[in-house]
Amino acid sequence: CVAVVAPVAGSVLKLLVKSEHVVQAGTPLLDVGNLKELEIVVDLLSEDAVAIAPGTLARIEGWGGKNALNARLRRKDPAGFTKVSALGIEEQRVNAVFDITDAPQLWQKLGHSFRVTVRIITSFKENALRVPLGALFRKAGQWAVYVKKDGSAVMAPVTLGEFSQTF
Repeated sequence: CVAVVAPVAGSVLKLLVKSEHVVQAGTPLLDVGNLKELEIVVDLLSEDAVAIAPGTLARIEGWGGKNALNARLRRKDPAGFTKVSALGIEEQRVNAVFDITDAPQLWQKLGHSFRVTVRIITSFKENALRVPLGALFRKAGQWAVYVKKDGSAVMAPVTLGEFSQTF
């Protein structure tokens, strides 16, 4: 028997060698991590990664808790990698690492390799008028919407700002 010592304190996250057998020196046997120091790694399209920098805020949704969690970008990898999409298209991706900024007791049920949805906040405007994309149309080379005025729909020109895929 040989004593195997972990380089850090934490919980066993994954067994890499599942049964008893001879292994080469240096072979990883298991993954160890501290669940109180979770980070969220997102692989972004490289063109989306260009728009963010350390400190960028994000919302963590779809993780199983009642409320979204707040997060902040710690780092964006300096080099990308190629990944094949579900449609068979080669895409350049970049890993971005987010730290959850909410108190650990709010997300303590979240674990290693859990699925989450990350909404990265690339722009924030106070008191911005939000209009569904389907309400916009072009009139004389300008964007416009219909607004309700005195019980009737009246066309009003608008100047567009930031776009978002979701509201």
